[in-house]
Amino acid sequence: MKTLLNFLFITISTFSFAQIDEVKYIDFYEWTGQDGKKYTTILISNDILNSSSPRGVARVKYVSEGVTKIVEFNMIIGFERYEDNIEFIFGGDETAISIKGNSNYTPDNFLITYAYDGSYISGFQADHNELTKGEEGQLAVLYPIYIDDANHLRDLIKEFYSATDSLYRDLMKYAADFD
Repeated sequence: MKTLLNFLFITISTFSFAQIDEVKYIDFYEWTGQDGKKYTTILISNDILNSSSPRGVARVKYVSEGVTKIVEFNMIIGFERYEDNIEFIFGGDETAISIKGNSNYTPDNFLITYAYDGSYISGFQADHNELTKGEEGQLAVLYPIYIDDANHLRDLIKEFYSATDSLYRDLMKYAADFD
């Protein structure tokens, strides 16, 4: 939690940036929030490890009062290499925009750890409100959604993006190269 808090408080005011320049990574995760709702996210980023300014965009889908909602926010990304793994920090922009349904969504922040062989180790989520609580803030456990093949990836992407979205073509190109 301290790593996530330190990174986010240092960078929270530096979130003015454009869309990602090239889709290099797509990941999907799900969690249950403090409100008991189930959330699913797609995290899209440029080449995190080889970029001088790793950037990303997140879309989060959830159901509130029987209505499916999707929000989007930009992310700044940091990482820390350790002996056996690498820890990624995805810090959400200050505001989220509603893509589907009307929402006053507070952007999320993610701390995700992978082994160097690509195996998922752990992940946690906290929105900006939880982070302001300091050590008393609650983290939600992230569960990865594993992708079976290119068709499965396309189906997952379509849950968040439509053909009219500016990133859709790049996401489908990524899916075509997946197998």
